[in-house]
Amino acid sequence: MSEPKFTKGPWSLCGAERGGCCCFTVGSPHHPIADITHGEWGDEYVNIRLIDNPNGITKLAEAFMDHSWYGEVPDEQARANGYLIAASPEMYEALKLAEHKIDQHLQGQYPDGQALGAALAEIRKALKKTIPKPVKNR
Repeated sequence: MSEPKFTKGPWSLCGAERGGCCCFTVGSPHHPIADITHGEWGDEYVNIRLIDNPNGITKLAEAFMDHSWYGEVPDEQARANGYLIAASPEMYEALKLAEHKIDQHLQGQYPDGQALGAALAEIRKALKKTIPKPVKNR
């Protein structure tokens, strides 16, 4: 299997030690990874409207930014999404280890399940990172 192309971990939700901050950005120590959608979301686009011409009876065309809102993502849900995304590198590594250990177990190595216990511990560690921390006063 070739090396993954994604940015290696660790990743974290901005301000994770405080339960997340208001920017909802997941990043590595070197650069941002993802902006988490929160609040109202939709598309912004340029639109044109006709306005009265103060100098006569004709109309003027005016460009303006318009938007279509499709829904809303509550902050609590967005924060949980951020923690899940931030845990992705650890979950990837835990899955790789689990695949290897399960394969060893199925081939007769470690018949006592010792390999599976190590894989399970890594999976639990990665899953624990997905649990949002309580929000502290900012």
